[in-house]
Amino acid sequence: MTFDREKWIENAKYLPPVMSDFHDCKDVFKTMVPNLANYRKSNPNIPDVSWVDMHCLTVDVFLFFMAMHGYKLQRMPKEQREKLKCLDLERSVNEHKDALMGLMTADITAGLTNKHRKEPEHAAD
Repeated sequence: MTFDREKWIENAKYLPPVMSDFHDCKDVFKTMVPNLANYRKSNPNIPDVSWVDMHCLTVDVFLFFMAMHGYKLQRMPKEQREKLKCLDLERSVNEHKDALMGLMTADITAGLTNKHRKEPEHAAD
């Protein structure tokens, strides 16, 4: 059986499942934005980039380049993750999405409340 590097790369086999699905990957990078903002406070030389920029540079450029050279991104074994007390990626993404949903709900509620508020009457000139 021959190994077809181009097919392996085309099928994103060098990425873990969470990174090979665009929508899941998008959520990961959106979750990174607040962390980047905090990191930049102590590292001002780090540029402010959007989640789209991070996604493109990381997945479409860096990891693709590394895959061309035989590397792949993979998760540590569970024992190592537990020993190092690694954070749970799915939990972090879900917490971020829940926080955003809360903000959107608050904005919508505030907008609906303001929409039904009467405009103040102006005194006659």
